[in-house]
Amino acid sequence: LYANPQEAYNLITRLYETFPKNEFPELYPVFLRIIPLLRYGLKNRIHVEELRELMKKFWETFCKKLAKLYNESIDSYLIDAFESKYREGIAELKDEVKKVEEVILENMPESEKINSFLFSKII
Repeated sequence: LYANPQEAYNLITRLYETFPKNEFPELYPVFLRIIPLLRYGLKNRIHVEELRELMKKFWETFCKKLAKLYNESIDSYLIDAFESKYREGIAELKDEVKKVEEVILENMPESEKINSFLFSKII
């Protein structure tokens, strides 16, 4: 993610504070599940590759919705395709979040699992 965990943590916090939840109501609950995973991974410097892949999928999905929302001079069938890809992306992202949650919980010390309720929420 970032060589400087504090910088990455600050960027995550800023993203959380400014996330356009009104424009992305379907993505927002998934996003809320990703935040604690990122923070935990950065804090403990673990599962970086899994988190990197998760964020890649997140931004790909985010951009699919942007393509639908902010298009000019694009045929309506393409806009429908953007929406369809966005919905598919959300489903794939949910699956990816579950996988990363499982990996993190599997390797999390027992003493920390008590506080991990955020990881086990159902989307």
